Amino acid sequence: MKTEIRSPKPETRKLVLTMKLALPCALLLLFAATGLCSAAESAVPTAASRPTITTIDAPESGFFAKRLDYDGIAIKAPTNVVDEALFVAYGRLNSLVTEQ
Repeated sequence: MKTEIRSPKPETRKLVLTMKLALPCALLLLFAATGLCSAAESAVPTAASRPTITTIDAPESGFFAKRLDYDGIAIKAPTNVVDEALFVAYGRLNSLVTEQ
């Protein structure tokens, strides 16, 4: 008894070729994004070395109520922004300045 081998339909062949090209690209983007995120997270100051966030008593422009300074650069946010977001912005500024 002989087994018949059929060639795949053109649509299937096209899909397989697309997947062969798309999968490595998607994995490359995923690894690059993971590396960028971990680099930005590593620059976030630790709990022991974190600078203090000051409260702006009369919110500036009726909006900004928190301030964190990075070497003279003000990072401002309204009250509903969590403090961790200010520290992440501080870490990103740090990584931008130190990588040059």
